[in-house]
Amino acid sequence: MGRRVLEHIEIDKDGNGHKVYRCAKCGTTLGPADKGFKEYAVVKEASYSHYVDAGILATRSDRFVLREFYCPKCAVRFDVESVVKGEPYLDIKIRDD
Repeated sequence: MGRRVLEHIEIDKDGNGHKVYRCAKCGTTLGPADKGFKEYAVVKEASYSHYVDAGILATRSDRFVLREFYCPKCAVRFDVESVVKGEPYLDIKIRDD
């Protein structure tokens, strides 16, 4: 078991001693920990207007999007971010203690 960084994301070492991201739910190795874990996730992106139509948000806007990040194997949701459409993924900085 690796070091938990989010509810369903951990950093562990692979067989060669390299740090990798893993899904804490199913154990799938996502990729090297030298990039953000979101680069390896399945991403669902939809405008605020989509969520208003679904009854989840009250403010209609096509300028902002919600991005959801999922494990490519078990589909557990790792994270959600709200950003201006077209902006890069929000990065999570992890200290290496």
